[in-house]
Amino acid sequence: MKLFGGGGKHSGRSHSSYQSSTPRIDTASLPDVDEILAEEYASQRTPAQPVRPAQVQQKPTPAAEPLQEMREYIPGTAQSSAVRQSPPHITGYSTFEDDDTSVVPRTPAAPPPVRPAAVSQSTIRMPSTSSRPAGAPSRPAASSSRPAASSSLGRAIDPQNVHTTSEVRGYVRPGSVPAKQPVKAEKKKKRRRWPITLGATAVVLAALYCLCVFSNIPFIAKWRAIYIETAMGTMTHQWLATAFIPKSIIEDVMYERWKLEEEQAKIESDNSMVNPSATTMGALRTEAATTVPEPAATTAATTTATTAPPVPEWEKEDYPLYTAFPELDRESFIAYANEHAETLYTEDGHIMIDEAGRDQEGTSILTTNGDQVLALDTKNGILIIKVTGEESDEIYEGKLALIRDPAQVKLGVAKNLGSVGQQVGQIAERNGAILGINASGFQDDEGHGNGGVAYGFVMSDGKRLQSAIGGNYKVIAFDTNNILNITNYKSSLDLRDGAEFRPALIVNGKIQVSGSAGWGIHPRTVIGQAENGTVMMLVIDGRQTHSMGCTIGECAIILERYGAVQACNLDGGSSSVLYYNGRVISNPSGADKVNGRYLPDAFIVMPAAESSADGSAE
Repeated sequence: MKLFGGGGKHSGRSHSSYQSSTPRIDTASLPDVDEILAEEYASQRTPAQPVRPAQVQQKPTPAAEPLQEMREYIPGTAQSSAVRQSPPHITGYSTFEDDDTSVVPRTPAAPPPVRPAAVSQSTIRMPSTSSRPAGAPSRPAASSSRPAASSSLGRAIDPQNVHTTSEVRGYVRPGSVPAKQPVKAEKKKKRRRWPITLGATAVVLAALYCLCVFSNIPFIAKWRAIYIETAMGTMTHQWLATAFIPKSIIEDVMYERWKLEEEQAKIESDNSMVNPSATTMGALRTEAATTVPEPAATTAATTTATTAPPVPEWEKEDYPLYTAFPELDRESFIAYANEHAETLYTEDGHIMIDEAGRDQEGTSILTTNGDQVLALDTKNGILIIKVTGEESDEIYEGKLALIRDPAQVKLGVAKNLGSVGQQVGQIAERNGAILGINASGFQDDEGHGNGGVAYGFVMSDGKRLQSAIGGNYKVIAFDTNNILNITNYKSSLDLRDGAEFRPALIVNGKIQVSGSAGWGIHPRTVIGQAENGTVMMLVIDGRQTHSMGCTIGECAIILERYGAVQACNLDGGSSSVLYYNGRVISNPSGADKVNGRYLPDAFIVMPAAESSADGSAE
């Protein structure tokens, strides 16, 4: 509680000097201070605010003496201003001088014992300035060194929490608590940092660029070469290499491709490497359709044996399917056949399994190489396999079609060849084919060609529709003996269906390429032939999240794994398409991702001719 004193000639004296000489006043004749304070406090409240009972509670009689002492310091009381005595419960401070507003601590006198019935500081309400009588001395200014005072509503004011006007406005006097520093310095620091950050980023990027472009580390050199080859192998995206990589490095990489093509200039396949098999699907169909359980024996001794269920055809060791398709894993096929026994055969006795669609998961049948079987058509002698590159350095997914009879493979051309092309599915359907892949390259100015004009040699049904280019390109054509030739064109060759492209992948049983060989990673289309005459048509998806594409070296490895002795690369990229049984089952990377681009021609597979029981054509 803050005490206030007026001026006067005795105001400078200490409390102790008057304590013995000043007579005590009888407090019984004085009015009750609590009642006076309660009336003054109640007069300041609005009618809507009720007076709390605690503020007007009558204090016990023993508190009269301390209240009398307090009354001496309340303005307007009858006590003379010349003699004012400090309250006994506050020690260590003197009265106020007229010319000094500060509080000077003095040596405290021994405090009297605190009376239990004394009025506490929190229950005394000091009147506001507006309620003081006229002529009453003004209250001195607050000082941070003075004890806590009470407001007009009786709340204690902590001098430690009182701030001067200058402190509130942000000005800090010497020796006081410093205010927050302005943020201008931080902004200046940030402005200085961004050039440093930008410079450091530029240095890091420059270092990475030099590492990727000029380093001879084998891993980096390999993928740098593949990147350059992939970009330079496109028609419209070569700038991805030329804009960032020095010309000398690009030429060094592309030199490998030129060197490969020069090495292949004189390579030609040998017809003696292939001997088409006489095995026909007719024998398989007849065996499956005509096999019935033997009649039951009449003797009692054989009754038990004849009541046993017949052994399924696919569980017999001499089942013709395993001879016609040695690529099938027997155990996985038997398990699938037992599960689908009722739907395994068609009405004419052939096995027809087709789960090769883009929205289908494929069968549980595997090949001897562990690849998943997607389709099996014994009537047309077709087996379609899913191939992936998850275990190699290249991430790809594709489909490999095996065609048992090479005589069924033809070259179909677009209806308006020379002016506008057709999609592979359209070419196949127009010719009545069941399967097809893209073949020739074509004129594709700035990537907007319509596929009407083929690039190089074109022959269909023994008719030469376009001449060969020659040079490093290879003629890929079947002759009248159904043998695939990979050679430079010679007019003396007795060819029936073929196109022209490059490079050769496998010639006479030997792989001719390794890795990217200057051709990068792209969607791929490849055709090949095994020693028994089986034709292989491989299409690899590319430029997509599920499949980046693959190198021509990887294509050669896939076909060699299934027995190819001759194989050659065909047009790839956005032209790569595999059509089967009425729809495209690959994932084209061109604008039309459902049916693929318009192309000049396609290798197609015609339906097998109906055969008699002995396997000859009817």
